[in-house]
Amino acid sequence: MSPRVMPGGAGVGGGTVVIPNDPMLNPDSPEARAYAAVQRERRKAERELNLIKRRHFGQIRVPETREIGLRKIRAFTSEPQIMALVDVFDREDRDVRTAVLDHLSTLPNRGGIAPLAWEAVNGEDEWYRAEARRLLTEHWAWTLDPEQAVDSGKGGHAAAVRGVIAQGLQSPNDRQAVAAGNLSRALNLFEFIPLMASAQVAQRPVGDDQRTGDLGWIMIGRQQTFVADLQPVVSNNAVAFDPQIGVLSDGVLLRIHQAVVTAFRTEIHTNLVDWTSGAWGRSTGHLGYEPDAWKRWYDNEFVPSREQEPAPEPADD
Repeated sequence: MSPRVMPGGAGVGGGTVVIPNDPMLNPDSPEARAYAAVQRERRKAERELNLIKRRHFGQIRVPETREIGLRKIRAFTSEPQIMALVDVFDREDRDVRTAVLDHLSTLPNRGGIAPLAWEAVNGEDEWYRAEARRLLTEHWAWTLDPEQAVDSGKGGHAAAVRGVIAQGLQSPNDRQAVAAGNLSRALNLFEFIPLMASAQVAQRPVGDDQRTGDLGWIMIGRQQTFVADLQPVVSNNAVAFDPQIGVLSDGVLLRIHQAVVTAFRTEIHTNLVDWTSGAWGRSTGHLGYEPDAWKRWYDNEFVPSREQEPAPEPADD
């Protein structure tokens, strides 16, 4: 049984949190002890944050009281605390949720990179996802350059962000896929162009897997009734028959037992064409919704054209 991996990055070190979900896992193993420690710290942070929430936010509208609460949440900086922080305030007013994102953008040791990426893809509201994407782009985009990911733990943060984007682009959820595409473009992560091209089209099965029988049927034909059987009915001085009517069908019957709905994600398509056309210098609209065509173009034309571009001159001191 494979473990669940949650994007991390908050606090010192960053990276990911590997959450063991094997019921046979030895509770004394290092993985189990590490996970238990994370959960204890997270539960403690949730209790403290819920107390702050009750005393400073919700229906409380006194500006000074709310400002004190906003300052208090900045004391939560470790990875388990950040996980609790985002969960506790995900239904609060806009000023509180914006303050949480601002806090993530200023965490030490680049600890807010992965959480911001997660919120930019999985946040509930469009304005919230856009704000997380803006902060990530303004503060941390340079750390995601593969050439820069060689020191100070930047490689781990970059890998976490790429994992969030890849997961979003492969999600059956249209909102998450669109948000992941927006983040790819905002950070200029051209490596996600093929995956983004595949995300333009989503196929979903129709119906319940536990269902029996047809989803529907269509018949084009003719039906003719006939007497299939006669049941005699006898009484004193009388005899009669009770006819049983049958139906003979002649024609074509179409049965629909399983079906798949194909959804064309026009937002991803438009974003992809605009992004790649600007980066390539020519329109890519002719590639349409075909992932294979995009893959060939990416490998044979786009990547070679990027490699031929002159390297930027170093800035003057």
